[in-house]
Amino acid sequence: MLLLARFVFDPVKLEKRKLTRAIFFPDRLEAGAVPVTPGATSPARVLTAVICHVGPSAYGGHYVVYVRKAVRGGCADGAIAT
Repeated sequence: MLLLARFVFDPVKLEKRKLTRAIFFPDRLEAGAVPVTPGATSPARVLTAVICHVGPSAYGGHYVVYVRKAVRGGCADGAIAT
């Protein structure tokens, strides 16, 4: 699991704020994890899902998840899964 924190603390306003700049990353990541077996290589990680916060601020909104179709397909939004 790769976690990108999209909220930061604003020391001027003394509150959390949401980062809204778009980010881009490849479908396949070569992770630098330490292999269990000495001399073994760490396998690449393949992107299978993305969780997004939908809302105007760090204090309100909800999360939706987009799952790669080859894995399970669709979007889950609260109680609704398509």
